[in-house]
Amino acid sequence: MMKLLSQYYGDDEFANREAKVHLEEKWSSVSQEYRQEYVIEFITKNEKINNTTKEWHTTRPNSKIYAEDAAENWVMGIDI
Repeated sequence: MMKLLSQYYGDDEFANREAKVHLEEKWSSVSQEYRQEYVIEFITKNEKINNTTKEWHTTRPNSKIYAEDAAENWVMGIDI
């Protein structure tokens, strides 16, 4: 199960960028418990060719603050 926590949008020269931070909960058959991971969805829109690309990255370290900082940096043009 995945829950959307926050969204970020670029502007000006990075208006084609969007990032979403999700909290994913998965069952671990090894530990027999649910595990939570923060996942960033990086979205790039190219309107000239009507194309949208999405990349998913699980954060390391597994931290909400790290995920939100990385998402915000990316939409401002600071590649991670």
